[in-house]
Amino acid sequence: MLFRSDLVTRNPAAALGRRGKIGELKPRAHADFITVRTDASPAEALEQLVHTPPEITGVMIAGEWAKVPSA
Repeated sequence: MLFRSDLVTRNPAAALGRRGKIGELKPRAHADFITVRTDASPAEALEQLVHTPPEITGVMIAGEWAKVPSA
């Protein structure tokens, strides 16, 4: 199973009636998200994130990096 970003971006925004206002990762959008380090395959990544506390490598709040992702 490939992870599809619209499952956690566009679809929830549409469910909340906020399509076009939230739920998109694009220039000039105000995004809140984290980046994590994983050695899992794309098919296993979501399961690993749910069952194992991830190493958070970056944090963006309202479109601004609060913690710039580390390599």
